[in-house]
Amino acid sequence: MSLPRFHCSPIDPRPGATAVLTEAEARHARQILRMRTGDRAELFDGAGIEVVAEVIGSEGQTLLLRVLEARTASAELPIRIVIAPAVLKGDAMDALVRDVTMLGALAIAPVVTARTVVPARAGHAASVVERWGRIALASAKQCGRSVLPAIQPARPLDEALRDPTWARGTRLILCEPAGAPANATSSPGLEDDVVLLSGPEGGWAPEELASAIAHGWRPWTCSPMTMRAETAPVAALAIVGWLRRR
Repeated sequence: MSLPRFHCSPIDPRPGATAVLTEAEARHARQILRMRTGDRAELFDGAGIEVVAEVIGSEGQTLLLRVLEARTASAELPIRIVIAPAVLKGDAMDALVRDVTMLGALAIAPVVTARTVVPARAGHAASVVERWGRIALASAKQCGRSVLPAIQPARPLDEALRDPTWARGTRLILCEPAGAPANATSSPGLEDDVVLLSGPEGGWAPEELASAIAHGWRPWTCSPMTMRAETAPVAALAIVGWLRRR
């Protein structure tokens, strides 16, 4: 039987070191799983460190564990991929965050577009960003990933298109098959850093696609089928990760 997994930061991976579970992770371990002294768990810090530890006691609302051994963390993609999706309606955005975390996204950087159907404030409110973080954490725990993606508040599309930190890598704007530029179906040449920009439920406004191309973004259609807004970036991430597999 696999051990329960918990996020714990920081972690000293040396055997004998003490690790402390706090807040939601401690409550889950103590109240839901009823963990007691001597029970074992896997702990990961979200940055690539993973250990096996055993419960040694508690202090207040925290749970104390002793590190038994370091584990080899799950392998990350050989390429750094940022997903920049248009903010989607509740469940669709939650599904996107869950799935791109599972597939190895380095970061999730949402954008607000002309056809975004949720209020702009919904993408940068602290409570919303925190919820996405909880979804990413749950996904990482379930799939065995030891690294958590960085999740940023949403920002206007125009600001994202001009972001100088992304200009050094491969910037791809995902397009639907209908109306995509002629070269959008060819396989992209990939740098070690890739940004995948995906649109809202209503697709890109023509002026948004034109602006992206003018700023050096390459249009890419990764499937002959028209995919849902929450599915397209997931499929694109899987394809790009496979293209650069070791």
